[in-house]
Amino acid sequence: MPFFFFYLLKVFVCSGLFYGYYAFALRNKKLHRYNRVYLLAAAVFSWIIPLLRISFERPVNAQPQMVRLLQVVAGGGGFFEEGGAAPGSPAGLDWAPVVTGVFLFVCVFFFIRMLISLLRVAYLIRVSRREQRGAVCLLYSNAKGTPFSFFHYIFWNERVDIDSPEGQRILRHEWAHTRGKHSLDRFFLHGCLVVGWYNPFVWLILRELNMVHEFLADAEAIEDGDPSSLAVLLLTSAFPGIQASELVAGFLHSPVERRVEMLVQRPPRFSVIRRWSILPFLMGMVLLFALRVKSNPVSSPLLRRYTVVLDAGHGGSENGVMNDIVKEKDINLSIVQRIKALNDDPNLQLVFTRVGDERLSPRQRLDYTVAQKPDLFISIHTNAAAKGKEASGGADICLSRRESPYGVESRLFASYLADKLKDLFGGGVRVVQKSETITVLDANRSCPGILVECGYLPDEPGPGRITGSEKETLIAKRILQAVDQYFGAAR
Repeated sequence: MPFFFFYLLKVFVCSGLFYGYYAFALRNKKLHRYNRVYLLAAAVFSWIIPLLRISFERPVNAQPQMVRLLQVVAGGGGFFEEGGAAPGSPAGLDWAPVVTGVFLFVCVFFFIRMLISLLRVAYLIRVSRREQRGAVCLLYSNAKGTPFSFFHYIFWNERVDIDSPEGQRILRHEWAHTRGKHSLDRFFLHGCLVVGWYNPFVWLILRELNMVHEFLADAEAIEDGDPSSLAVLLLTSAFPGIQASELVAGFLHSPVERRVEMLVQRPPRFSVIRRWSILPFLMGMVLLFALRVKSNPVSSPLLRRYTVVLDAGHGGSENGVMNDIVKEKDINLSIVQRIKALNDDPNLQLVFTRVGDERLSPRQRLDYTVAQKPDLFISIHTNAAAKGKEASGGADICLSRRESPYGVESRLFASYLADKLKDLFGGGVRVVQKSETITVLDANRSCPGILVECGYLPDEPGPGRITGSEKETLIAKRILQAVDQYFGAAR
């Protein structure tokens, strides 16, 4: 669910950019048909563009410009604390269900609100006296807000003489709404508000689209191209201004000043440029939200010598998790050995808590690590998954549950590593603050450190399984790349 909220945030930014372009280049310009299409497209593309993914790889010698601490957004990685509480939050308090519940409650509220509006209109359709005029059904009613239109219905106030010059102008106006299917636009935007109620730009787009509908209908209602008669009618009318429903298009439900101004306005200058400049703007939006550059680091020597302790978990009589094929202790050691074989940087010194199948206690591993005075500590492990639960697998990057002098650096390296591993596991990559004690992390006060659960050993084949030399080599390569990026910050 947190990833869904991040998606909603991107929708907010995207719709804001679309509306900003509209306000700068198109608002209050006599480009009504174009503006209608633009606003509808902005509403649609604001939801679609954040879902797009365009990826390519390029070689880089340095780290990315932006490092996401604790959360690798592009890969779906996130920071969790086992036990449900985020760091710094009261124990046992998990805000995600609360926020989700509030969000869904408001969504239901807006859905019911829209449903009530539809029921009000349906009631008026059922009780009003009707008259068929071609493709339009004329309904006579004294309801507040009439005259107004809804799809192919025109609700007419019985106190207005339909055969008078003013009545004919209003009828042409509402007829234009029905021919233009403006109610369909309003229904779609109100549907967007059910989920996008939090987004002020959706409300602004709806408001502007309603105005564009009025501009279009006013332009069709002008008799003989003379706007003065309709302008006088708009300024002098005294019909009720309260809408019977937010889904209808009424003659006097919009700001009169803008409508009168638009009736007498000439077509804008540079109208062609205003229309076609949206193409580079749209392309930039797609690149901004959809482009994902996968860095393929090019090895280059570090500026100084760095020491990294690699700890292959378990060993000896401690097998770790097992299946019928392999034991965790062997996979952990295999990954460490592959990291050693892949390292070709003379300034990167790798040391190992174990190089064979020997058993070491957590305290022995810790004492050895402290004696090396390292710049980074990485403990390699493998996860276990219950049968049929392989979809929940993936890599977990564990941090110390205690505050550490190197807490920020540990989280920084964890974010690099999560970004590197994210496409290797079907279950994703999490950065986790464990609730139980991990001695090699909690008691380590000498350097940044993490423990990485490199996938898992499922009982059935699946996207998270780690067994196989090719997968182990890929994991080793990505860990080495993350180490290079982390120390590359000094370049």
